[in-house]
Amino acid sequence: MGTQAGVGISHHRNPKQAGYDAANQALQAANITTPDFVLMFASVGYNQRILLDAVRETTQKTPLIGCSGEGVIVQGEADESNFSVAVMVIQSDEIRFSQGGISGLSQDVQAVGAEVGQALSRSYQEDTITTFLFADGMSFNFDRLISALEANCDQATQVPLLGGLAADNYAIERTYQYCDDNILTDGVVWATLAGSVQIAWAINHGCVPLGSKYTVTRAQGNQIFELDDQPVLAILREYLLEEEFDNWELAFRNLCLGLKTTTDFQAYDEFFVRGIIHRDVDAGSITIPTDIQTGTEVGMVRRDEEKIEAGIHHIAQQISDQLGGHTPKLGLAEKV
Repeated sequence: MGTQAGVGISHHRNPKQAGYDAANQALQAANITTPDFVLMFASVGYNQRILLDAVRETTQKTPLIGCSGEGVIVQGEADESNFSVAVMVIQSDEIRFSQGGISGLSQDVQAVGAEVGQALSRSYQEDTITTFLFADGMSFNFDRLISALEANCDQATQVPLLGGLAADNYAIERTYQYCDDNILTDGVVWATLAGSVQIAWAINHGCVPLGSKYTVTRAQGNQIFELDDQPVLAILREYLLEEEFDNWELAFRNLCLGLKTTTDFQAYDEFFVRGIIHRDVDAGSITIPTDIQTGTEVGMVRRDEEKIEAGIHHIAQQISDQLGGHTPKLGLAEKV
């Protein structure tokens, strides 16, 4: 049999119909009736319970993970509306899947990381090829979760960890993570893949620097309060477009921080992109999904369409090179 995969999408406003349509399209595209694994990504305009139940019913309660997002991407289409759901179904005698989920990131991200690490340690096998992980984008701290995960899973540094952050189309209110019948918030879901297949991956970004560099002069964990001894919100305001002055959530779709890359990542770019996931007016701070130390140099960067397009071609070429010209059986992409 090998591996068969199919993708479906729906923009129907009725959540039950949308879930049914997307899942059925995916099954038809894969030419299967009973998948072995399902991935689901949706925007937040839907009743999430009804939507997930429709997908689960249509795919016969097959193991599933996924999350909400700013939008979804499928073949030939990227949709950032509040009403879009994409489903991928996979049937394979070459891959084995194991999935899980846990909430509580905002209470104790390190405790969550430790529990994820313990779960992965139990599921990892000699032929494990990767782990997909999707976390709440508003309460995630990558450094703290990963350090705890790796401390509880000896194999974690040897298995690629791929994935992204759940979003809510920049309402900055609530995101969702899906694991089988469960809808989590403030959580993380994951799936390990093991078997006799090759995985190829690449990463790029589509942001360009805007000018001056700044030094973080006051920070705590992943909160930044001051750059160059000035309030960070005042500095950010200088980089807003006119239409963004009264809509910071709109600004954060495109305006990010750039942190200088380490020597190991020079081939990636001269800077890492760190999205701004929260603004606290009362505290005068912004929050990013990784810890940041006082003294770190940062710059303002903004999404650029030309660089995004060039980055997509670069990713495709890197993956093609890794595959040695073989045609991939399925592909996943995340846009940030």
